[in-house]
Amino acid sequence: MLREFLRRPAEIAMIWPDTSTCARRMAEQVDYAQAQVIVEWGCGTGRVTREILRRKREATLYLGFEKNPRFFRHLQRLQGPNVHFIPDDVFRTPLYLQRHGYTKADYLISTLPATLLDAQRLFALAAQIVRHRFVQYQYVTALALGRWLRPHMQRFFPQVRLCFCPWNLPPVVILVGTAVRSAPSAVRKQP
Repeated sequence: MLREFLRRPAEIAMIWPDTSTCARRMAEQVDYAQAQVIVEWGCGTGRVTREILRRKREATLYLGFEKNPRFFRHLQRLQGPNVHFIPDDVFRTPLYLQRHGYTKADYLISTLPATLLDAQRLFALAAQIVRHRFVQYQYVTALALGRWLRPHMQRFFPQVRLCFCPWNLPPVVILVGTAVRSAPSAVRKQP
């Protein structure tokens, strides 16, 4: 991970994998009994991914986006029925949802470095495709630099609550945005 960080600090933004506690906290934000579609942005080394896959129902569609070629090759070992890893830009998520017959995802989990990317654009897309919850994490080091994501996220998700993972390195704030519209599940595209 350190080598990938040194190669692409704007894309990777971390030097160690997340702790198992942080991965569990992120994965706990999903109602697996109800979820038909789960999308993950920035799978990285797969710590959060494995936690999601361990909990999801076999029938639930999982789409994981990871552009880093080294991480992507590593993640492909986890691929299986209804588990797809995509080495493409997250802004193409609607296209991949449509390819699988959906227009929305029930849950979206993001470990992308939103403070280094276009957070407004990311959150706008998340609001467009999420039916229930959008989960985004942020390192507290970004907070120290005055880059607080919560106000940006609240533009698109008025209900945002926080969880704190102090044992991560660096510590993490998990932001959980709940979509205002209520729907029982992901919307399947009409034939």
